[in-house]
Amino acid sequence: MLSYIIPFCVYLSFSLAVLASPSTRLRDVYQFPNGTWLENIAVRSTGNVLVTAYNLAQLWEINLFNGTNSHHARLVHQFQNPGTITGITEIDQDIFVTIASNSLWKVDLSTTEPVVNPINITIPAGTLNGMATLNDSSLAISDSSLGLIWRVDIEQGTYDIMIRDNTTATSTALGPNLGVNGIRILDGYLYYGNSPQRSFYRVRVHESGNTVGQPETIAQGVLADDFAVTSSGAYLAGLTDNVITKVSLNGEAHVVAGTRNSTAVMTATSAAVGRTRMDGNVLYITTGGETQEPDIQWWKYCAKTFNNPSDFLPSRAELSMQCHRTLALFVSQTSPSSLWMQVPWAMKRVWRNYPKVTPLHIHIGRRNRPGCSHYHVISNRNLNSVSGKRICITKYQSRDKTRLYKFHRPRNFVTTAIPSLLVPPLIFVGLLLALWTWKCFWIVVLQDKLLYLSWLPPLARSEKITDYEAECRPVQWTEKQICSLDGTQLAVCEGRIPLHSRSGGRIASVTSGEDYPRGTKMKKRKSVVICYFQGNGGSTPLRLPLLSQVLRTIKEKSMSTPLSTSSPDGTEFTIVALSYRGYWTSSGRATQSGIELDAQAFLDWVSETYTAPETDLEVILWGHSLGSAIASSATATYLSRHHGDQSSVSKGGTHLPVNIAGLILEAPSSSIKDMLISLYPQKWLPYRYLWPFSWNHWSCTTAMERIARWRDQNEEQSDAIIQRVKSGAPMLPRSRHNCISLESFRSPPPILLLSAESDEVIPPHVADGLESDGKRLKLELERKDVRGALHTEAPVKVDGREALVNFIFRCTSERARVA
Repeated sequence: MLSYIIPFCVYLSFSLAVLASPSTRLRDVYQFPNGTWLENIAVRSTGNVLVTAYNLAQLWEINLFNGTNSHHARLVHQFQNPGTITGITEIDQDIFVTIASNSLWKVDLSTTEPVVNPINITIPAGTLNGMATLNDSSLAISDSSLGLIWRVDIEQGTYDIMIRDNTTATSTALGPNLGVNGIRILDGYLYYGNSPQRSFYRVRVHESGNTVGQPETIAQGVLADDFAVTSSGAYLAGLTDNVITKVSLNGEAHVVAGTRNSTAVMTATSAAVGRTRMDGNVLYITTGGETQEPDIQWWKYCAKTFNNPSDFLPSRAELSMQCHRTLALFVSQTSPSSLWMQVPWAMKRVWRNYPKVTPLHIHIGRRNRPGCSHYHVISNRNLNSVSGKRICITKYQSRDKTRLYKFHRPRNFVTTAIPSLLVPPLIFVGLLLALWTWKCFWIVVLQDKLLYLSWLPPLARSEKITDYEAECRPVQWTEKQICSLDGTQLAVCEGRIPLHSRSGGRIASVTSGEDYPRGTKMKKRKSVVICYFQGNGGSTPLRLPLLSQVLRTIKEKSMSTPLSTSSPDGTEFTIVALSYRGYWTSSGRATQSGIELDAQAFLDWVSETYTAPETDLEVILWGHSLGSAIASSATATYLSRHHGDQSSVSKGGTHLPVNIAGLILEAPSSSIKDMLISLYPQKWLPYRYLWPFSWNHWSCTTAMERIARWRDQNEEQSDAIIQRVKSGAPMLPRSRHNCISLESFRSPPPILLLSAESDEVIPPHVADGLESDGKRLKLELERKDVRGALHTEAPVKVDGREALVNFIFRCTSERARVA
């Protein structure tokens, strides 16, 4: 079994390690030309991805499943340029609404050619940014400049304020005065982020679009431009943090892609989850491109006043002049959306190198300069009031690589803190521990099903005696029904070889119930009943051929060597085999407590059935494997029940207890603990250590200790009875049946350990331990190791069968002489 489990665990651990490592799954989907800033993303039901190019005012569609490594991209629409395009959302199947230059546009992709039309609604907006669909006609739109979320009905042409509070409020923490940014709808909640506040919120919304209750904070300290939200959490595009952060609904946050100083997902702007079967676990990411560190050069310029800083660009000569007053003025040749992100970094650089520079509250204003691209002046005061200025002009050498990324989302494995080299062995060990724990759990829970295998082999409970009749001849087997002590119906198989008189006529069985002529004195007939207790698997009919072979050997030996001269017609030998509850045709479910009741009811039934006025009854108990523990336990319990007090033996009873002449333990198991160790010999397997959790406590050792304890407790009482007889004192009234001899009352039965030398289930050291226990307890015990015998073959081998038969004859003949 391990030869299959270990390779499977190795293969599965490496597979899960690959799936669990987001960095190894990150790859480019499409790269746009330099200078392109991707702002938002949406995924169509077909799997194609729509992206908005912010600074180009373009809407693009990328086909991810065209069957080639080079994904095809097409321009869906070019909006008015110069202009911008920000949010996009789907309001119906393949019908989208986007924001271009602070206006709403409807994009219909359900036809062959896209149809783009403006939506006739004017919102007094500052900067419309994120957008989400509330219902078929209503949208939620974030206004980053005004710090609020609009509710817009595109069919009615109406709008109103949906949320305006501290969670959406603007702040200058990142530079410009901005507030709420990306928004998404999922499962009745509106999720939104506030980039300057580095906070992530949600609020419950009704189908009508009205909010229910107050917004709740999911996480703080995480930067989010836009994001994708799923049932397991939200994936936040970290913009200048250069990471994708997963935030669970309980507020736990961890990075799943990128690092602070890496270029993997640099300036991530938005994210969306795939919608098809092929990309359901894929997260698509847009970025604004990678930018080199600003090349900051300093010029010192002294002038009393100047009116329009945007028209001023100092020359080298002017920059060489000295000035004493300090003031920082930042001029940048980059896009407005990236300016407010880069300026704080540049200001820190300035203040570190030039501590005397006066910090300013910045403000972004757009200026046009003839003959070159636009640039931006950041200032918050009238420079005319400053007599001397120190001007910082930041020049960016841009190598923008605006990309669309995708990576497979981690499937509940947090491996970012674990070295990749350790992931496969850790998963492998975890799988083994999980398999061990799972199997241990079911071994404990289903131990009755695993111990009492009445269902093996298949159809075992539907077998019949007639199926084995030919193999059992001349032994005749019949099925009888008895009741256990709790009323459970049990099946018993009775087998015997018919007795014949010397004249050839059949002599009536001792149990036939025929009446003898009055006045006729019958000699005592010896009857030996062998009570067989099967192992834990299979049904009783399966064992009848083996029992018949033993009975034939006994009969042949008895014909050649009579047990008693007082019994000229020989001794009748009978084998009765008990089917425990839950086995063969017996009702009920097999449990230890129930089987113990069955064994006592079985011995009581033997006493009632085979005891007769002129019969000397001897009983041999024979148990195989688990049946050896059942037989030894039944012996100890039966002796304690019936022989603990002599007065109880003859108190108005209809029969005396049977005389247990011998106990045969074939391939015995000492205890459940030893059985587990024999089944799982490897010390590194946990199954062998489960014995404390077992509620089945079969043990031959414990039963022998009980027999020895009974012997010691009753030795004094039996000695007192013997002394009473010798002194001539009257005995207790005798019953109408035979009385047990005083010697048999005092002595426990002899025990035969019949072990299989090549037992594949029970190791030989178990018999060694039982033999040692028997000698320690001073019990009459003999052992026979059958060479070459497997677990069920000890009586099949000639020497094993002879040892068993000789033990039966020795026990019954010695008891007969004592009686």
